[in-house]
Amino acid sequence: MKAVETMHKIAREAESAIYHKQLFEELRILTPRPTDITHTAALAAVEASVNCLATAIITATTTGRSAQLMAAYRPRCPILAVTREPRTARQLHLYRGVYPILFVGERNSDWTEDMDQRINHAMEVAAVQYSTIHVQSYRIRIVSYRAKFSVVILLCL
Repeated sequence: MKAVETMHKIAREAESAIYHKQLFEELRILTPRPTDITHTAALAAVEASVNCLATAIITATTTGRSAQLMAAYRPRCPILAVTREPRTARQLHLYRGVYPILFVGERNSDWTEDMDQRINHAMEVAAVQYSTIHVQSYRIRIVSYRAKFSVVILLCL
């Protein structure tokens, strides 16, 4: 157990030494073009979070792909991935900075209302489980209705 605690301390210190904005720019430059709509929206979400020093990114996902794409760009803030799929929630634990949240509420027939329910659920969970995320924050929402993609970026006031 002592070895795991030591590794955790080392990893946290190394992570804090990363210049996230420069890392993001380098990863973005290396991204092959053109990208699909989900990749583009994920990239936009991470860029917005980097530029405005967001406290969290919340995304609703079925397969986990949007959260995986965002994690690849290593944002400095956590990614809260809300999903209805238990398998997806389990798999998302493997990605850096992604915190899966399983949503078990009723599915709403209106997509936008359903998305709002899931995002609000994630904010409630964040308020209880993650003390560094301020739920009384300003929100930027990136939505792609065509790809059924929605991201909320939380900013500290």
